[in-house]
Amino acid sequence: MGSVMSFRVGLCLSIVAGLALFAAPRARATGPFTDNFTALLAELQSRSAALSGSTDRTEKSQWKACNKAILAINKNSISLGTDLKTALNVTKILAKAFPSEFPLPTTMTQASITFSNNLEVLVVQVFSNFTGDVTASLATLVGAVNALPDGSGKTQALALITASQQQITDAIAAQDFGSLTKDLGVALKGVASIGKILSKGSGGGGGGNNDTISMNIDGVAWTGDNGTSGGEFTQTNNSFGFGGSKSSNPNSTIAIVITSGVTGPGTYTTGVYGTYLVYSPVPANFSTTSCTVIIDTLDTVHHKASGTYSFSATDGITTITVTQGAFNIVDLTVN
Repeated sequence: MGSVMSFRVGLCLSIVAGLALFAAPRARATGPFTDNFTALLAELQSRSAALSGSTDRTEKSQWKACNKAILAINKNSISLGTDLKTALNVTKILAKAFPSEFPLPTTMTQASITFSNNLEVLVVQVFSNFTGDVTASLATLVGAVNALPDGSGKTQALALITASQQQITDAIAAQDFGSLTKDLGVALKGVASIGKILSKGSGGGGGGNNDTISMNIDGVAWTGDNGTSGGEFTQTNNSFGFGGSKSSNPNSTIAIVITSGVTGPGTYTTGVYGTYLVYSPVPANFSTTSCTVIIDTLDTVHHKASGTYSFSATDGITTITVTQGAFNIVDLTVN
């Protein structure tokens, strides 16, 4: 997709506004779940009317495309995720029918009919709205997660927050609508998983007394306290996360999540995110810049998982290196 700079700037400006003005998506009896398509839908309806009497072959195709996109948008939806998929589908339809508007053209003339609005501008706004929605949805969960008692559930939720925030960042930097949709979709799945953890109402979930996690942080040994380690595997998107906490020297939590595509033992480096939170003596929040997880065992029938990991992470000032990480989960939560 062209006009990458305008695409990114439009997204970033819309995110800032969305965080300040966001309201929860409005569920309807019929039609889309959100109001994100309003401006685009109005333009498509206007174009459909303008093109309806044309005998030009190109314009007749564009008329059909407008109507197809209108039907797709107005299809009943009960979730933000469904609307997001619809947005990508509609974008593909319009980009094929109005190629001179993707990327931004110097003129907006289609055959003999001129339109005052540009479709890519309207589509960018649609995706900007969705990015704001996902960002705000995640933000509403952060306080509830922080309020959870210490335990593996809280550890997993914190890791999912970090991973979802990274996916949103990737979406903002995306250079095409397909990549943006994929990144936001993964972030939405993270939000859903966090919601499941919160619905349990405790910091637990996995975390049996025999689960263990350990690592070396810049050469210094770190081992999670008994009863704080745990892991979780989500079957809907094949995500896997694990982590643990220790109460002193320092009081801290480690959590790592592979956001999707976990099919069994193997080495995972893509879509792997982690966070190392230090509560005291000096609070710090380290997010991974690179992370490798090697899964040696993943048994969802007998609820067991084991493997090793390593990563680099930064709090924006200091960088840490984790080596010789190891986890052994004998009470894996499987959802």
